[in-house]
Amino acid sequence: MTRVESSRAPSSNRRVYLVTPGGTRARGGIGRLVAYLSRAWDHPDYTLCVLDSYGPGPRALMPFYFAGTMARLVVDISRGRTDVIHVNMSERLSVLRKGLVVELGAAFDIPVILHLHGAEFVDYCRSLSSARRARVTRMMLKANRILVLGTFWRSFVVDELKIPADRVSVLHNAVPGPSAVPSRPAEGTCRLLFLGVVGVRKGIETLLQALPLLPARTSWHLDVAGNGNIEACRAEVSRLGVADRVTVMGWVDERRAARLLAESDVLVLPSRNEGLPLAILEGMSYGLPIVTTPVGSIMDAVSHGETGLLVPPGDHVALAAALTSLVEDPDLRRKLGRGARDQYERTFQLSTFKAKLAGVFHRVLANGDAPQFQPVRLVSRRSSRKGAAAVGADAPKVVAESA
Repeated sequence: MTRVESSRAPSSNRRVYLVTPGGTRARGGIGRLVAYLSRAWDHPDYTLCVLDSYGPGPRALMPFYFAGTMARLVVDISRGRTDVIHVNMSERLSVLRKGLVVELGAAFDIPVILHLHGAEFVDYCRSLSSARRARVTRMMLKANRILVLGTFWRSFVVDELKIPADRVSVLHNAVPGPSAVPSRPAEGTCRLLFLGVVGVRKGIETLLQALPLLPARTSWHLDVAGNGNIEACRAEVSRLGVADRVTVMGWVDERRAARLLAESDVLVLPSRNEGLPLAILEGMSYGLPIVTTPVGSIMDAVSHGETGLLVPPGDHVALAAALTSLVEDPDLRRKLGRGARDQYERTFQLSTFKAKLAGVFHRVLANGDAPQFQPVRLVSRRSSRKGAAAVGADAPKVVAESA
């Protein structure tokens, strides 16, 4: 267990369990967001306790990690050491696992925040029978507050899952960024960057199909960074005859990703479905124009002609045209890049995210949100509050734990 000690002793510190797959070590978007949040968290009134519900090892070990997470929650709830449970949920089996966490918190009368992240959650829900979808809705209604990544997701949860609108809040993802945008030369090779899982969902095949359509006279180079189908991607690059213009790197760590963002001129992510990808927000923080698709809540961040260019998912011809316009026009790159950075500063900074999240914690603890059912009181909230006060000044801001 890793502790980050508080530099300021709060008079009343509340303990929030952040249940998330992979904890702060996961390579996906949820893990990166939790890692960013954990490093930046400095609110004096709340201690974040990160619980890894999946584990770092083989999938076969996941049930043991999850069982450990549930046991840890039961023990700490019974000891009055849990004030809020914040559950990060995606789709498929994650709905079953995290639904059990929601049920646990509801049974013990612990405020629960359900945070939806799954890019394929819509497809998953629409594939369910009406009875099973109704069960998902009933589970979600046991949470005190439901957080979604953007306006598209809020509309889906309210309109199709029939969750009351006043129970759902938009909390956009956020990322750290440089204090200033790196300077980029207008002349020379235009460097394109794909940053994400190398696979169908992120649209890598659409991107590769678009590359041979770029004018031969233009000078460009594409870096592909991310885990996934690396060897298949390299083989396709060779087959298309663009190996001299494409570097497939595979997974890169945070430091190398930051260097790529600073050295690139355009970020391209032609996804088929999304939540609100961190890669796009990271590109915006570095002042990069974004070429992407209008799926999920991407349009909350990217406005066509203002912060980037939008193309239909799966349309490699439209993607090639968008990339060509940016490769050939450095003034357009600068204009869209400035718009992207401005939008990042307005909406997607970690300081904004932290303040809004603390506000959600405050609201559920003040009983401003109540679940749509009558909980069974298995433990006194009065004893829980005393336990939280006992943690007091010695409580850390962030505790990263593996069950």
